[in-house]
Order: sequence, then structure tokens, then C-alpha cells
Amino acid sequence: MRRPAAVLVGTFVAVLTFAGCTLTSTGDLATPRPSGDATLPEVIGAPGTAPTLRFPSTPPPSSLASEVLVEGDGPTVQANDLIVADYLGQVWDGPVFDSSYARGQVLVERLRSLVPGWADGLTGRTVGSRVLLSVPPSEGYGTVGKPGTAIGGGDTIVFVVDLIGSFGTTACGDPHATAAGSPPDGVVVSGLPGAPPSIRVVAGTPAPTAASATVLARGTGERLVAGTALVQIAATDWAGKDPGSTWDDSGPIQVSTRDGAPYAGLAAVPVGSRVLVILPSSGDVPAVASVVDVLAQT
Repeated sequence: MRRPAAVLVGTFVAVLTFAGCTLTSTGDLATPRPSGDATLPEVIGAPGTAPTLRFPSTPPPSSLASEVLVEGDGPTVQANDLIVADYLGQVWDGPVFDSSYARGQVLVERLRSLVPGWADGLTGRTVGSRVLLSVPPSEGYGTVGKPGTAIGGGDTIVFVVDLIGSFGTTACGDPHATAAGSPPDGVVVSGLPGAPPSIRVVAGTPAPTAASATVLARGTGERLVAGTALVQIAATDWAGKDPGSTWDDSGPIQVSTRDGAPYAGLAAVPVGSRVLVILPSSGDVPAVASVVDVLAQT
């Protein structure tokens, strides 16, 4: 489903292992409503759990068809957003070819990097929704199919998508996050919660010898657990160079918060928080200071 995604460049990559600024966070699932389109498969199963599809005896629609099975009350998905979703993919009246539910790992990807049927069928939907998509070959994998999978040339493919989150390139943490800690002497962070930050290191400031994570503004979301998190990062280093900012480049990215990872210090931090992460030098990579806005657990 994915196409190559852009990554950060320069020193910033070396320390990663794995309009205004607004937060578009996850929304709650609402009450399901009955399917109203008999030409589409029946979806069996509660939102947020792996569904089962029961196909009609009629042929698949010749054009893209979508149906909102559950109307969420979260933000509206925009065409260029990065989405967080659970999904099942199945060939029309055929085998299941992919399921994030079975893998136990949500999809985190830019909508425009997926097959066209996703962007066309999910743009304008709201976070928290469960959406049924019937994707014809022209908006899926065409006459070639997808080698190595059950998708053959000319196949119509069906997805059930639970929209968990949607984030624009300028997404930030909670604008109402509560002030907490302060940067150490020599590290200057500017910008209020809910707006892109900037960071600089005053010339002559001693380089750190150990990693640290300081919550600058505490959000009200659930605490992260060790795994992966969706974040925005602005960084600088002790060599006087600016490794970059995801707000100016790729938009939100995933980082590992597992033990031993550079951003392990984010584990247990509430979603929506702004955190200062300082990493000591490693090999040829100078020490780095990063302002991290925590957007979601992934």
C-alpha cells in the first residue's frame, strides 16, 4: 500500500533510530448505524475490532464506493494528512490480503502515499469513523495487481478502516498543556504550546554527557508506553548547526520510545506534552537538543 516517504536529512537522521499550528487528535467512536447500500459487503464486528465481510451476489461497483458505518466526532481528515488507522483489506469475495488488527500494529502513513482510493474515500471523513471502501482497479493496483499478495490484476479490493487519528504537517501538542520544567542553562526554547517551537544552544555551553528528557509543558492525554510514538521535532546541536525541524520538512514522524532508543525518555509522558530531549555526542555525531511535541501513541 505504501510508497516511499520523505525522511529528515543531515545530523537529525543520525540521532533517530526508527498556517498556524493545530492539534488534530484522536476522537471517540460513535454508535454504528445500519448499512444502507446493498451493493456493498456487509461488515460484521464492532468498531475497533477485526471485522468480517459478507459479500453480496452482485458484482463489485465499477467506481470507488464508500460508506460511513460509524460516524466519528473527531477532526476532519484532510487530503495531505498523516493518518493513524486500523484496517482490514480483502479482495472482493476473495481472501484477506492484509490486516493491521492481525499484526497488532496500526497504520501510520500519509494519506497521499497510499492507493488513490484511500485518499479519495477518506478525505472529508472524521476521526473516530469506521469507513467501508470498495476500490476498483483504477484506484487500487490496476491491471498488474500487487505481486506477492492475493491481489491480482483487475481485482476490486475492499477495506474496512477505523480512523484513529489525523495530523497535518503543522500539527502540535496540546495548546493548553500546563507549564512544567525548564531547559538547562544555555539551552533556549521559544514558542508557546500549540505553536511551532524553536531551539538554540548558547555558544560556549558545555556539551551534555548523558541523555535527559524534561517535560516543558504537560499535556492531558494518556501516558505513552514503550513502543513507538508520533511526534514533531525541532532540533539543534552543539556544533552550531541546525539539524532541522519536522514542522518545516516532513511533518509528524514516528520514533521509538523503547529502552535504549534515543527517545526512550518519552515513555510515560502524556500525549499532548512538549518535551526537551537532550542527547550526548555519539561517534561523529555532536550532542543534540530537541523540542518534541508528543502527538499520539502508535
